[in-house]
Amino acid sequence: MAAEPSGCIFADEEIDMASSAVVEPKNDVEVRQLMNELLGTEDSERPELVQEERFRSLALAELLIAESERFEEVSPAKAEELAELAEWIVDQPEPGHAVPHAGLILARSYSLQANARRLSGDHLGAEARFERAASVIPETECVAERGFYCQRLACLREEQGRLDEAAALLWCAVDVFRTRRAFQAEGTCLCRLGFLALRENDAERASRLFGQARVLLSPELSPECPEALAARCGLGMALSLAALGRAEVARRLREDSRMSGNVLLDPRSLMELDWLEGRLAFLLGEHQEAAGRLSSVRLRLFLQRRLVDAALCSLDLARVYVAMDQEPRIRELIDDLRRAFPVSFEQARADLALDDYGAAAREGRDLEKAALESMDLIRRPLAILKKL
Repeated sequence: MAAEPSGCIFADEEIDMASSAVVEPKNDVEVRQLMNELLGTEDSERPELVQEERFRSLALAELLIAESERFEEVSPAKAEELAELAEWIVDQPEPGHAVPHAGLILARSYSLQANARRLSGDHLGAEARFERAASVIPETECVAERGFYCQRLACLREEQGRLDEAAALLWCAVDVFRTRRAFQAEGTCLCRLGFLALRENDAERASRLFGQARVLLSPELSPECPEALAARCGLGMALSLAALGRAEVARRLREDSRMSGNVLLDPRSLMELDWLEGRLAFLLGEHQEAAGRLSSVRLRLFLQRRLVDAALCSLDLARVYVAMDQEPRIRELIDDLRRAFPVSFEQARADLALDDYGAAAREGRDLEKAALESMDLIRRPLAILKKL
């Protein structure tokens, strides 16, 4: 899930810089020079450097946070590095040296570090940093920070297969953003809820959520909305409509949602859009197109070592193979997963899920139901108990 920049985290806070012992840089150029100096310093020297008075700056910490948000999807490692530097700047042990509103910076920093760890596949590290954020947020008394935290924690819970928790967190974030009229953030959460509804095979509810999200992400309400996010939301709507049997409307919406060729995307966003295009092509009966796109996405997921997503994409491809009367090729998908990933509980569930779907195809069972059960087995660790 792409996480959207939230802008200045102090936009609605009253900052009394006169009461602070910290001397702020005179202008934005000086702030950026300080950041570049930090980033150009060896990692081992940074902890000592940030103790210098000139680096104890709210403006510098906020710039680092903004840059971290900008790099979240493009480079999780860079995003974590920037967020950690912001943490060091405000986490000053000496009285009188503290940066004002340090709690807000720390809360945002921990949430960004957590999300970077999630994007890098380190769920344990992400969990630990989300716990740090949760310990700081109540002290800030900042409602917006709760929304930011809930939105990103929901991504982790979804990847862990804890979909009910993910949905609850997203609705909490929606409530926060709606109250603050943060249209783009609210639309982003509703878009994610739409995809969760699709995973639960509730296309009707998904279409309503995507419809609300598209209004909020429109140029009129969210002029800075990234084109990739708007495209993702449009393709989600098209998937819902195709699942409801409205193929022609879905095709038109797909064309409307495709981005102009001059938009540069980070690899993760590009892959997400290709995956959606592959799933949509399958629902529209364009099986060769679906197979090509899904095979390409699957290879990229293998290279990124994302086992659960690779298994889900393999299941999508298995559905295409069955539709093309190539059910025996499902065994190739299972063998590929076994070769690409070490033996683990997740891999065992993926093998079983694909094998079950292949058996359902051979035995003439309800393929839609079989696909949902296999998807559940991949995403939810406890779903394997149904097989015992």
